[in-house]
Amino acid sequence: MYIKRVEIKNFRTLLDFEIELDEKFQIVAGANNSGKSNLLRALNIFFNEGFDEDSYYDKSKDLSYHIEKGTGSLSPTTIEVDLFLKDYEIKKIKDLDKYIINSNIIRTKGYYSGELEGWYHSNTSGNFPIHKELKNGLNRIEKRSHSIGKLFNRIQFMYIPAQYDISNKINQLVAEEILPTMVDSYGNTGLSNKVKDLKDKIDDVDKLTKEVLKEKNELISQSFRDVIKKFPEIQAGINLEKYALEVSLTGESLSEILSKRIVLNVQDASHKEVDSKGSGIQKLVLITLLEYFSKNMEAKARYTNPFLIWAIDEPETYMQPKLQKQISEIFKDISETHQVICTTHSPKMIDIYNPQNVKLFYLETEPFPVARKGGKIMFKKMTKILKNSDMNFIDKLKEHFGVESNDGWILRDKNLLFEGSDDVIYFHTTFELIMGYKFDVANIVSSSSEYMPNFVELLFQQISNKELKASSLICLLDNDEAGRKAFEKINKFKTDQAKSKKYIKSFKTISMYLNELDNKNNNYPSMIEDLIIPEIFYKSIEAFLIDKYKDKEADIKNKFSCDKFIEFREQSKRTPILEVVDNYFSDIISEDDKFTFTNSGVKYALACKYKIFIEKLHEREKESYKSNYSKLITFFEGFTK
Repeated sequence: MYIKRVEIKNFRTLLDFEIELDEKFQIVAGANNSGKSNLLRALNIFFNEGFDEDSYYDKSKDLSYHIEKGTGSLSPTTIEVDLFLKDYEIKKIKDLDKYIINSNIIRTKGYYSGELEGWYHSNTSGNFPIHKELKNGLNRIEKRSHSIGKLFNRIQFMYIPAQYDISNKINQLVAEEILPTMVDSYGNTGLSNKVKDLKDKIDDVDKLTKEVLKEKNELISQSFRDVIKKFPEIQAGINLEKYALEVSLTGESLSEILSKRIVLNVQDASHKEVDSKGSGIQKLVLITLLEYFSKNMEAKARYTNPFLIWAIDEPETYMQPKLQKQISEIFKDISETHQVICTTHSPKMIDIYNPQNVKLFYLETEPFPVARKGGKIMFKKMTKILKNSDMNFIDKLKEHFGVESNDGWILRDKNLLFEGSDDVIYFHTTFELIMGYKFDVANIVSSSSEYMPNFVELLFQQISNKELKASSLICLLDNDEAGRKAFEKINKFKTDQAKSKKYIKSFKTISMYLNELDNKNNNYPSMIEDLIIPEIFYKSIEAFLIDKYKDKEADIKNKFSCDKFIEFREQSKRTPILEVVDNYFSDIISEDDKFTFTNSGVKYALACKYKIFIEKLHEREKESYKSNYSKLITFFEGFTK
């Protein structure tokens, strides 16, 4: 189970906000105050309202500022969440299948004003209350009476804000999650039964204590009322019969009682408790506990829930860059079984050239006059999303993280130089499909074939200075006019520098590889899009156009096809492939758009869709493509040798 879609209205900067989440590991990037944390906070309120100090809806903070202080609109905050469940997960809860919409989706919505006012399930016919009347928020006991409520009882949404006391969070996690799971998992040893016996005895003591306190509280309350009677100014206008003093029990859970006896130490030279360590060590301990809990949580354990979702705000805080990268890898592992949603300011948390699971938030500010304030100008702040399929996404992402094309080169035994970021995605996605494994190389993007020769010279100097004799550079160039010019310059450099032959292993254009594969000798313009799986490339184009021109979906599917496109491409070999795409779909593309598939942002968006389609292939489909395009094995082996 995972959160598939979230729609939020009138919550802080999330005025009319909708987002589709990655089913495994969703990363949200963006500037300070762009609304990243608002998403996590809204989800925490939705799943956990009232269970801890971080999950209460606070109208003065959570209602959008321009509404609260400006327009005074009574529009409530709404949070709507789509949960995707697999078939076997739906069957776990009786009658849950009655509420499924749109292919295994459960849709629920919460309405908030001063507190939770209503909780609904939704379908195409509208919203239907799960409870007709709710007072003082919604608790898990109330929700158990409904099938969707039973589902929510099995969801554990673990929210870790950026600003919090790490040691307290560690102790809370140990007390509420780790300890009960440990105890319950050792049921066969008798420990679980002893804990149950202890709980029963505590319950008996509580019951007897409350009976004694009931009598004593009445005596204390009477004395309290007698004292008040001596102060007429206090007594005036109040009903003394309702005044009382009461001694009560705290109602601690068993895990809270046991947790007071537990100390978490870090085994180092000083062997000190974790709360005495620095923030960096504390953060590592917390990440360790998250990983442990995720891997060892048992669906049948009494104190745990089978559906776990982590929401972590800026997990890289206090971490050195190398550790930030390792944390990202840990989250990837956790996300194989539990959805992880995190915000970040660190480029180390993402793959800048393959950011499939990244969404970039930005803030729009809109001035407007407020009639009830005499026309005073106020500002409406709205969180917007730049998706990885949007044009210029990769450039905006690099700009946000301050990453330039020549930043962070880490040379390896093999170093691949590409013209663009889309080439990196096409190459490696197709490589993994055909070869069956990932190619471990350093990927360097020159951003243009024009700059490739300069990159080669710079990298050659790095290799020579460091005496990295095992290193090699492999350039992949489009066979267009610019690519051929770059090819000639690089070959000249290779000839002029005899020593460089040790390091500069291969310079081939895509056209040369295609000629070798097809045993032909031509010099038609060819690009990496000519090399990849054509059926999947066409699907990517079709999906992109449908996203852009939803009203033309029928025309796109009925008038055009992959077979016709491949035939059209064969007839237009002297034209670069992306210009062929423009020509083939010219009836669809609006003249007002000034839109072309040669745009760098569009090229990157197509590459992203191509990767998604390949990742969704079943094993039988993968084998079919590997068989049909087995000639690509020769192409890719040229890089691995």
